[in-house]
Amino acid sequence: MLEGYQSMRLNSPNGKISCDVNWNKAVDGCKKIRFKIDNKDVIFDRKELTTMLIALGEGEEIEKLIPVAKQAVKVYKTLLGFEWKAPKDVRKGEVVNISAPYSYTVPINNK
Repeated sequence: MLEGYQSMRLNSPNGKISCDVNWNKAVDGCKKIRFKIDNKDVIFDRKELTTMLIALGEGEEIEKLIPVAKQAVKVYKTLLGFEWKAPKDVRKGEVVNISAPYSYTVPINNK
């Protein structure tokens, strides 16, 4: 995160655009970004601008904006089974079988 007043220049086909952050105490911490286009100020909230950039970005660009920790895992899938004798409601003494799928992951340590 940038600290203190910072000004940047962006080149566009129509001329130069300046971008300012932390221009006063109310917007310290890069809460807002001010673009100056043709001597007119346009101010964006940082969250709105970030959301827009992520929505417009492609996979690799988004990964550069948002640090992602990747961990290789092994997925184990199995079928759990339970069996018991019903005391009533079904037929007394009848064996009831229930099975349910279950999966779990284990991190793989690549060294």
